[in-house]
Amino acid sequence: MSNNEPNLDQQIKLHELHKRDPERAHDQHEGFLAAANRAMEASAQIALRTGVIINGGAAVALLYNDTVKAIPGFQRKWQLLPFFI
Repeated sequence: MSNNEPNLDQQIKLHELHKRDPERAHDQHEGFLAAANRAMEASAQIALRTGVIINGGAAVALLYNDTVKAIPGFQRKWQLLPFFI
């Protein structure tokens, strides 16, 4: 046996280190997937909230417009949104 070749104990340690490489890679991949899922959920929540706010604002505008038109003799002195009249 030459001095350049590792002895049996070193070979076993080296094998154990290399054997755990796929496990570490798998754990890192699971961590990445978990972080990606959290980011996706957060962006989906923001999109849903935005949609609810926009729809709520449109409903309020339509109800306000219909209510104002239903009041007899009501005259506006100024207009905010001319297309609702």
